[in-house]
Amino acid sequence: MESPIYCRIELDNCLIGDRSTGIYVIDEQWNSKKQEIIDNPFLQSKLEEFRLMLKKNHLKYELTGESINVNKLLNKINNPNKDQLSNLAITEITLLSLIEEYKIFKSRKIKRNTFDTYEVAIRHIRAYLSSIDKLKILPKEFNEELAYSYFEWLVGENNNFENNYSRRLVLFLKSALDYGKKKLVIVSNPIAEIEIKKTKCDHVVHLTLEELNRIENFKFASEHLQKCADLFLFQCYTGLDYGDLNSIKISNVCAEEFLNFISKPRNKTKKTAIIPITAKVRDIWEKYSYNLPKFANATLNKALKQIALFTNIKKRVTTHIGRKTFAMIAINYYGISLTAVSKMLGHGSIRTTEDFYAKATKESIVNEFSRLNLITCEINHSIENRQQHNVGRLEQAKPPKTVYEKRA
Repeated sequence: MESPIYCRIELDNCLIGDRSTGIYVIDEQWNSKKQEIIDNPFLQSKLEEFRLMLKKNHLKYELTGESINVNKLLNKINNPNKDQLSNLAITEITLLSLIEEYKIFKSRKIKRNTFDTYEVAIRHIRAYLSSIDKLKILPKEFNEELAYSYFEWLVGENNNFENNYSRRLVLFLKSALDYGKKKLVIVSNPIAEIEIKKTKCDHVVHLTLEELNRIENFKFASEHLQKCADLFLFQCYTGLDYGDLNSIKISNVCAEEFLNFISKPRNKTKKTAIIPITAKVRDIWEKYSYNLPKFANATLNKALKQIALFTNIKKRVTTHIGRKTFAMIAINYYGISLTAVSKMLGHGSIRTTEDFYAKATKESIVNEFSRLNLITCEINHSIENRQQHNVGRLEQAKPPKTVYEKRA
């Protein structure tokens, strides 16, 4: 847990005031006996600078003969102007070093898969800085112009990332700079005012049933690729995301009369997902004795690229595509209601399901039309049969033919 360091000032063995130094450390890093920060030279240098400023101000009061005003003294230190803050840093660190420090700080509060996404984000920013020859750029030098340039680089031809994913990468950088401001590395966040609009998802990338069958029927020579393909298919048939896939257990299986289903709180929302266990889900799970293989998200995504290549799927297949595929097939192929799909996905609100999956696809329109066409044909056939039946009854009910003739 991170806590602030407080400065307590005594005069003639009497406490005359205390105030936060604005420096935060993990409890294990504070040595109360030596009154110093261990295992973090950068923060320790900040603390030493704080002490020097306090002594300097105290000496100033003594030389001028003024009475010591503790509140004024502490306010000067705790609320320094920009010039004072600029002089606080004894050693300046690069932007990449600050981001690495931010990642370590966050690692104590986040899950492993989130930590992996931070690693990926750092790789992207390092690649961008390398492309513009600014690997040693300082945090204060990364301005809004560079931030927008970074965003354009992410969505450009070299990477071709989606708008919302690129937006999250820029916001990660923004959070790292906020952390730098809190740690007095920079006076202010140079990209604090940056705004990149989030776009609505008009098209959900997912696999069709035919593409799923290709993966299911393909016999991979590599055991590793076969395991990764099975895990992906398990996602497509359950809607589990990567984190929940890694933590699913046999104890999550529940039985309700004639149906077995998975009941599991999602790692992300803590909402319970209720997923029917189909024959395909059961077959994959039984294949691994209800103990699915585990791979890092990056490893699994790398394997999925090869799987897509082998099965001739012209889409960017990732672990999250499996979850989207489950939802789209359930809604558009089998006509399952949004309410039921929302419960199966473990969404916090049905609005989330509507925002992502409510748009009709070409396949759903064809399926609905075919169903309507079938119903129409059945109705027409029923009407024809009824008409023929009625004609037959009319013929049977005709009165005997009467012929009149004149006789001599």
